[in-house]
Order: sequence, then structure tokens, then C-alpha cells
Amino acid sequence: MTNDAAVATAASLSLYFLTFNCARTLVEPEALGAYLFQALPRPSPSPKPTGNDAFQDGTAGPRATASSSASFSTPEHIALPDVLVLSLQEIAPVAESFLGGSHLEPYLERIRRAVDYAVSRAVDDNDISTANPEIQSDEESDGNTDRSARRPQSEHSTREENTHLLRRHRAKVAKHDASSRPIYKNIIVRNVGMTALMIFMREDQIDRIAHIHTAGVGLGLWGMGNKGAVGVKLGLLPSPPPAGRGTQEDYANVTEVAFVAAHLAPMEDGLSSRNEDWNNIARGLVFTPLRENALRYIKGQKPIRDHSSATTRHTVSTPSGAHSAEAEAERTRPVQADEAEPLLHDSVAEDDNDNHNSNVPLYSGLYSPSTSYVFFGGDLNYRTSDRGPSPDDHKLYPQPTSDQTSKMHFSHLLANDQLTREMKAGHVLQGFREARITFPPTYKYSSKQPALVPDEALDQWAWSPHRWPSWCDRILVFDGGLNAHSGSTAPSSSSSSSPSSPDITLPTNKYSHVYTALPVMPTSDHRPVALSINVPLRPEVRRAEALSRDDGLSGEDDLRVSPPLEMDPLWREKRSAGRRKELAVGVLAYLGLTWEGNGLLLATIIGAVGGWLLLRSVLAG
Repeated sequence: MTNDAAVATAASLSLYFLTFNCARTLVEPEALGAYLFQALPRPSPSPKPTGNDAFQDGTAGPRATASSSASFSTPEHIALPDVLVLSLQEIAPVAESFLGGSHLEPYLERIRRAVDYAVSRAVDDNDISTANPEIQSDEESDGNTDRSARRPQSEHSTREENTHLLRRHRAKVAKHDASSRPIYKNIIVRNVGMTALMIFMREDQIDRIAHIHTAGVGLGLWGMGNKGAVGVKLGLLPSPPPAGRGTQEDYANVTEVAFVAAHLAPMEDGLSSRNEDWNNIARGLVFTPLRENALRYIKGQKPIRDHSSATTRHTVSTPSGAHSAEAEAERTRPVQADEAEPLLHDSVAEDDNDNHNSNVPLYSGLYSPSTSYVFFGGDLNYRTSDRGPSPDDHKLYPQPTSDQTSKMHFSHLLANDQLTREMKAGHVLQGFREARITFPPTYKYSSKQPALVPDEALDQWAWSPHRWPSWCDRILVFDGGLNAHSGSTAPSSSSSSSPSSPDITLPTNKYSHVYTALPVMPTSDHRPVALSINVPLRPEVRRAEALSRDDGLSGEDDLRVSPPLEMDPLWREKRSAGRRKELAVGVLAYLGLTWEGNGLLLATIIGAVGGWLLLRSVLAG
């Protein structure tokens, strides 16, 4: 084994990816934060699955799966991941999302508070297995797993009452020393309209960042971002360099990991629109480099002040010796979309970007030879039926049961999942794989569904009758796929049994992972979905170039070398045009749909009428 190979094998990345449709509403930080890390492996060994913890075939059910792997934990502590990625759809109403900036900030700040709350609970308590102590009954603590014995008193209470129980944890947040360095830094926030991507990184890992590339594409009307996708690629060194700056050998072993948040077309009969949205993402999501000073700012380095260059835009730094609360807030402030604006020219001079890895292209698509992994998550909106439900179909909706032979078990509905069918047919997400789904549908819950109550404590799910319960919220992983395994182009009806259908299941023997759904939140009819995974870091540029020499394969066999769809040459023009329309619609929505906008519009009208009356009186006199 070469030294390079040894380094790539030894280094790894612990990642936590969560997707959540926020329903255009301010999230409740305590509610989301209490369950945010539910997919982290538990430190204690798991007992043999029983009752609701096991399926009929003896494999682990949802709760057992969440406890079955302890590869990133120790017996004493729950280890927090290196990188936390949040894919957020409908992050805010149209006006705030399209205008962005200070209008969007209150919604993002609620998410940061949820992360802070989750981290504080994990650090202070080292116990995140039960979000609400009152939900765990005496019978459960004695090992009784019977559903009726574990039903909480608050099961049929209102969402407000359930949320009130969580507020008892506020005192624990106060234990956290606000003046200390935070464990996580929100390194970047990007949004395309109502779809946002927030990336948090452990502060002791931030120096591993070699480069950051960003991308966005609008999928809504006229290319606007009411539906869309936003992506970030992180180039990561094998380990944090001692002096904060990697060596040339370190940069030769950079591993590029991509994260994408997406929101596709809705409705049961919108399958073709969703597939077209995927095509537009694969073609229009083009990644370009972050400005050098923005990257230096993220890593706490002094900016390069070059007044002759338009690429050194971000020059904010914390004054030397500053330890005030304002300085700390400025130091930990994430890079916003305007600060992370990509370069506007086709090349980067070595003097302007001495951290740039020459092995990584300045422009790249979703499939790229330099990218080792792509994590793709969001409200993909794929349903379990091609038509809307009839008035009596709600009687067939799944309900909590551990008996897989029961017609009410959710596995029977999962067999009709559109996304699984389309992936096996090779129509969408070619080369991607998904962990086995062991949780109930994530959409659409009615207002009668108790919030913040785990599935094992429920004997009924309250579904909205006018939508088929579906796994709309998904997280998929691309780790280097081959065309030979990407599925045929045959119609879906015949491809499901075709020998060429790809294996779309993430292997458990290759990656230690947990894939689960959080409980229903008080503010949304979607359930958050989380993936906790450990992946080896591996530079892929050399592998992709050496396929024909070392692996006996041609470059055409690798989807990163020969992607299923080519990049759209007009991607920049389309995104710019969509952004201009977003601003126009955002202004109109702000004036017409918000109290502040209504007040501004009314004041403008009154001022205009008053000015006209004054002018007329002056002219008449």
C-alpha cells in the first residue's frame, strides 16, 4: 500500500444529514433540538430486538436500528459528528425566502438555536435517547416493551401541551457557558428561494477544509426557487493540519464531498414533473468556487486585501485581542449567500487562491471525477400512488403494528414507492443508493397527530385523508457508481424485474449508518428524516483517471467521468434570470402578504395622495 493510500484509508468523516420541510413556519428550537440527534448511535449495547423493535424476519426495527451501531461512540459518551448538514425546504414564506438577507435571518436563527439546544443536551447530559423524560414510563424502564404500557399520558394532548413539556429543559441550556467557544460553527448558509442548506462543522475540524464550491438551481415557475436545489462541495484534508495550513502532500489527498438540498414537484400525479426536476438538477447544478477571502474568514484566517481584485470582497475580521460578546458573535457568524458569491471569471491566479487544489476543476457538475461522495436529501415528493386517494382510501392507510403480515403495516405501502421504482428503472438519481427504510411514511400528517411522540408510544397515526401517506423526505448517497449498474432506460413497468436493475440499497457492511425519521414536529405536516453515517475519506481524481489502467474499466463506465446528463451551458443565465424574478415576486409578496409590507404600502399610498393634494392646493392658490 502506498503512503497516499494509507492516508486515505486511515482518515474518515462522521456525518449527520437531516432533511426537514419547515412548512414556511418558524420552527420551535426546543422541539427540533430535543430530537435532532436521534439518529446518532447509542453508546450502550442494544438488547435483542423484541416487540416493536423487530420485524417479522428477525431484523432490527426502527428503534433497534438506531441503537445497533456504536462505531462513532464510546461507552461513556455519544460522539457528535464532524459535520452536521441540514437540508431545509419551505424554510420561510415566499416573501422572506425570495428576498433573503435580513428577511430570512429569523428563520435561520431558529434553526441555529435548535442545533445549539441539541448540542447542549448531548454535551451536558450524554443522553439523547429520550427527548421527554415524561414519555418514558416506569414499565419501559423495567424492560416492558408492550405498546399500551408505554403510552404517555400526553399522547392525545394538543401540540402546545406536548411542546410545553419540552420547555422544562430550558434550564439545562442555561448551564452551557455562552462565553466559551461553541462546539459547532455554522460555516455556510446557501439558499435558492425556499430551499436552504446549512452546514455546521466541529471547530476542531474546520482547518481540514481545503476548498468550498457552491451551486444552485431554481425548479419552480420561470426558474424561480419556490422549488429548487442548492449544493455545497467541501474539499477535506485527511486531518486538521498542525499549523492551520495543509502541505502540498495534504492537498494531493483532498477528498471532495458534496451535499445537496432539494425540493421537487408535488402531488401524486406529478411523477413526470419530479423526474424532469431531477434532470434539471443534474444539468443545472454547477458548482463554482467560494471567494478566497470568504474561505479564509470561515477558517479564522486574515483576509487578503487586494484592492485591485474584485474577488477579495469579504474582508471582515475580528480585531486582535477582542473578546467581547460582539466579537464572538462576529467570529462565529456563518458565511451568507452574498458573501459566498462564486467567482465571475474562469480562472484563479495562484497568488489569489493559494489553497486551491489544482486537481479539482473550477467548474463541476453533480457528477464529477473529483467528488468522492454526494449526499442528496430533501422533500423529493415521490409518492406511493400515481393518483390521489378516493374518499374511502384513507381506511387503508397504515397504522402502528409490528406484524408485517398485517395489511396495516407500512411495508405494504412502501412497495408502491415511486422513487424506488424510478431509481430501479434508471430514470432518476442514477448511481445513488439509500439505506433501508424502517420507519413509517413521513408525509402527510393531520393536525390531530400528537407532536413530539415517538412511534413506539403511539397506537395510531393521524393521516391527512386527501394525500396518500408517502416517504416524501429522503436522503440518498452516491459513492461512485458505474453505468453498468445504473439501470436500464426501459419503462418502469418492465424494469422492476429486469436483471439489469441496479442495487439501490446502501450496504450495511460498507458503511456504519443509521437512517430514521424523527417524530412529528409541532409546526409541520412532514417528519424530519436523518442519516448518521461514517465514510472513509478518499481522493478520487487519481482513481477516476486510472480506471482503464488499474481497474480494467474504461472511463465511460464511471458515472463521474461519463455522467448520465451533461451540464446545461446556459446554467448561469437561467439562474440569474430566475433570481431577478424571485426579487420581483418577493417584493410584491412582501407588500401584499406581510404586515410590514402592508404598512409600508399604506404609508406610500397616503404619502402619495397627500402630496398630490398639497400640490393641487398650491397650484390652485
